[in-house]
This record gives sequence, structure tokens and C-alpha cells, in this order.
Amino acid sequence: MGRIIALMNIWMVPAFFVFVAGWLVGGGHLLRKSLHKRDPSRKPPKLGSCVLSVFLAGSAGGFVAVVIAYFFYVLAVFTELKYWLAVPGGVVALIAMVFVCFAVFWAKYEVSYLQAVKLGSPAIGGVLAVGLLLLLVVGVPSYLVSETTKSRNESKNNLLRIHNGIVLHERALGRPPESIGELVEKNYLAPREVKSPAFPDKKVGFFYKNISLLQKRDAAEQRKIVACDFGGGQIGSGRRVLMVNRDCDWYDEDEFQQLLAEEINAEFAAALRAAEGS
Repeated sequence: MGRIIALMNIWMVPAFFVFVAGWLVGGGHLLRKSLHKRDPSRKPPKLGSCVLSVFLAGSAGGFVAVVIAYFFYVLAVFTELKYWLAVPGGVVALIAMVFVCFAVFWAKYEVSYLQAVKLGSPAIGGVLAVGLLLLLVVGVPSYLVSETTKSRNESKNNLLRIHNGIVLHERALGRPPESIGELVEKNYLAPREVKSPAFPDKKVGFFYKNISLLQKRDAAEQRKIVACDFGGGQIGSGRRVLMVNRDCDWYDEDEFQQLLAEEINAEFAAALRAAEGS
């Protein structure tokens, strides 16, 4: 459920209203046309009545779909089949939603179920088409943004763990570690805690220049870099950077280069360039 909430952004609100308008007004109009086509001799039903029918059908179908999708979600959480359940869960939820929508038309207009399918197909098909289009236009970019944000946050969490590991190492041994790998070797950190989502195949995904974190520093040295992501990874043009004061922010590549150019980071910059071969 948290993943769904994470995908929701303020700029998705207009898309939601577009979908609601397409669902109620567009769906109501298509249903009205279908009803009039079924019996041209009668006066077309009022649009408001058709909008209400589409609202009831969509609400009932949507409720059933959410219940089924949530059931598969819970099932996935407590089993080892997580991603394998996503597709069948979605398919079953969609089929159930459409079935219930037609059932509402069947009950309201007192026709056979097949006739209800014929009446409601243009409306339901149109609404599903609008929903799918909005999902592609809005949902896919939102998912990509969410994945990038998740990766950057994972990078931040691991860098903060590295900061804690350096402090513990220095308190215990009287010196900072020579490398991040040393923190793993001495069991201050787990192997997964020194990996970066920018380079998932690297055992150690961050660059570090050994530096004391217990030494007292003045305000001018608070921007001294301890560690950062390697450049050119999978989480965008920029890097997560850890400072001696435990600040851990995201810097675009231009901002990062400006940070490296500061005199207090000269040694770190030279060592990083040598490590990256630039």
C-alpha cells in the first residue's frame, strides 16, 4: 500500500479529474446512445439517468476489483510468489470489475445479461480506454520517478550507515577505516549496506577517502566530503554525498563539481578522479 501512495503526486490530480469526467460524462453519453439505439421509437433517456447508471456500475465494479487486488496483494506479501501473483491478480480483478459493471446494467434495465453486455460495452470500453491511456501517460512516468526516488533514498540510508560505521570503527580502534571494505571485514556493516543502487553489481558502491569523524571541526569544514556515489550510475545525473556533519544530500553533477572545487575537498577530489580514471 505504501508503494501505491508513493506513486501519487500532486500533478496527478488533473489526470484524476479527466478520468472522472470521461467515466461519468463520456460513459453516460455512450450508454445513452446504446439505449436509444436499442429502441429508437422511444425518447432517449436523460443524460443524468445514464450518468447515474455508469456511476453505480463503475463504483460497484471498482469496489470488487479493489477487494480482489488487495486479496492478491496480501497473498503476495505472505508468500514467495510476489511478482508471479501480480499479473493473475490484475487480470482476475479486471474481469471481475467488468462482470459486475454489466451486472449492474442487467439489474437496472431488466434485460438479459447478454443484452446488458451489448448495452454497456461502448460505455465500459470507452472508460477502460481512457483509464489505460491515462495510466500510460501518467502512471508510467510516475512509476519511473518513484523508482529513482527510492534508489536515491536507499543510497542515502547506506551512506548514513557508513557514517555510523566509521564512527564506531574510530572509537574502537582509534583511527578511521582505510576503506569501506574494512568496515565489512570487521563486521561494522553488512555487505548489502555498502552497495549503491547506482551500481548494483559492485561490492562497494561508494567512494570514500579515509577521514576522522571524531575530530572537532569549525563551521568552514562542515562541507568536507566523506563519501559519495560513483558517477555515471543508474539513478540519474548526480550523486548522493555524505559530509562530515552527517548531512547526506543529492547533488546534480554540476553542483557536485562545484563542491569538489572547494579547497577543503581538494584531497577528496583528487582521489576520486584517480579512482574513476578521470
